[in-house]
Amino acid sequence: MTTENKPKKMVKVGLITLSGQGDMWRFLVTEEHYNWVIAPIIEPEDHPQKYCWDDPDTPQAVIDYNKSTGDYFAPFLTSVSTGSGDNDKALALLEVNEGDFNSSSELVQFMKEHADYEIIGEYEGCIY
Repeated sequence: MTTENKPKKMVKVGLITLSGQGDMWRFLVTEEHYNWVIAPIIEPEDHPQKYCWDDPDTPQAVIDYNKSTGDYFAPFLTSVSTGSGDNDKALALLEVNEGDFNSSSELVQFMKEHADYEIIGEYEGCIY
């Protein structure tokens, strides 16, 4: 089998859709980042604040982005809460994604042009 005949390795990505306040954001994230978003929220037993804490499983890309921005809110992007931890994680991935889209048709066009991308799951959350 020649190199040209080998099937392409699929790039597995998750689709995240966040909506609210009149906006809708759609973006693709790596499989690793998608799995982080949908992973169960495990509250540390010894954490003094029972509603919010820094997630020890935050992907390095998010941590690196937060350090590089100097943004006042950036350190809070690694923080998750008991009520909306999965949504907190999805919001943290806004700046470290594999592509963002202003409409469903843009996403469909991207997927047509990138036949080696496979959407393994979808997360829907809120903008707040």
